[in-house]
Amino acid sequence: GENDAGKQRLSSFCATAHHLNRIITDDNLLLDDATSALSVAEFFALGLQGVVRLILSARTVSKDADVASTMIARYKKLLEPMIQAHDNSLLMRHWFPNGDGDAEYHPERVHGLMQHAITSYCLTKIQQSAKTDELVPSLEMCRAFADASKTAIPKSDRIIPDEGDLVHFVTNIAYTPGISCSRPVLDILWALYECLPVRVKSRESSDERWALLSAIIDAFYRHLLVVEIGLRWCLDSRIVGTLRNLRQSAEGSGNRNAIALGCNIL
Repeated sequence: GENDAGKQRLSSFCATAHHLNRIITDDNLLLDDATSALSVAEFFALGLQGVVRLILSARTVSKDADVASTMIARYKKLLEPMIQAHDNSLLMRHWFPNGDGDAEYHPERVHGLMQHAITSYCLTKIQQSAKTDELVPSLEMCRAFADASKTAIPKSDRIIPDEGDLVHFVTNIAYTPGISCSRPVLDILWALYECLPVRVKSRESSDERWALLSAIIDAFYRHLLVVEIGLRWCLDSRIVGTLRNLRQSAEGSGNRNAIALGCNIL
């Protein structure tokens, strides 16, 4: 009844205050004065996307810290606890779609909200840094989350549990407009490719969704291969161009074999 709802709101407030304190007092985050003074109400007002952005974009104490390990450490310490247990996830209720704050707790639903917030942040970061010196660190962050979502990991422990969502995350990152395929960039794109599900031909005849995903993965591999060949022949990586241009040219030509198109389409 009304008393139970009041207890739930109080529990949610306490869980949120506790978690906000964990974020503000984390020794590895360099937060500005305004963020360090956030109230619980202001924390709620950020929305889940805002909280993810706050945690993942914060400067780190150590300038020599590895980007990938730093991002995963932040996820494990400050984001995953928000979705792991019922008590901790109480604060997530405020960010359920349609303001459904009193909805029954569903682990998959809460995990899905967190996954969407993280992947959206990553894609936005790549779009913003595509033509800047921040591109490689941003790609390293994406690779870290993809690596922590490999299908070899138990589904409940993956940051991106669904294999289809992982495929779309990786390819959305790789085909972002403006990403010029320099050697460091291409190395990370290959690493992202290695995070994708292994092709299982026996599934393709019985699982239509898996067949479509396999086609996407195969095309991605062909495009990477063309760029790899191009980089070995072209001294200026700007001549090689972007994966997005390659995909558009391949689709426009109607030629399914991207390798046959050659470097001149990039």
